[in-house]
Amino acid sequence: MDADDVLDQLESIESEHRGGTAAEALEQRALDLATGAPGRAMFLNAAGDHYAMADHLDDAERCFRAALDDGGEVAVHPWSGLLWVAFGRGDESAAAQLVSQLRSLATGDGLSSSTCNNVGEAFEEQERLREAIRWFTIPLRTQDPDDLESLDPLCLSGRFRVRQQLGLPRDRYDEAAIAWRGYAAEHHRES
Repeated sequence: MDADDVLDQLESIESEHRGGTAAEALEQRALDLATGAPGRAMFLNAAGDHYAMADHLDDAERCFRAALDDGGEVAVHPWSGLLWVAFGRGDESAAAQLVSQLRSLATGDGLSSSTCNNVGEAFEEQERLREAIRWFTIPLRTQDPDDLESLDPLCLSGRFRVRQQLGLPRDRYDEAAIAWRGYAAEHHRES
């Protein structure tokens, strides 16, 4: 199974199971695969996300840890999912440890922009806005804000949103976020 097949199956399961059963279906799909099989960690991670959104934190933690143990490819690092679980439980000690682990990966460019966005949103949800900005900015820091195609739109948008909440003056990345909206709308009309 290649990455496109995994994404197609994820989308199919999520669209078929809208009433809160997606987590169970995704976890079952993962369990049908051998440890280390392509897609298994992705299905576990997605199941963890759905469990966390439903506030089933024990189930979410189980799936995120299983994704870590599996070691397969994921778009968003399971540690960021575990951060949501720690915040949901009010466990600041676990959250601090996870942030430290994530920070060490970010220092070596070992985190995807999707993971940075997920961590930024977790901090934003906790109203820890300065930390949210930091995480949204990580994948942008080496990018030229004038090169819209190179910028991660989710991190760019999240950073802009949080900076507005804090009442900070616009910077070049904020201007890029505004320009990106126009750029995306223009390209959407062309397709």
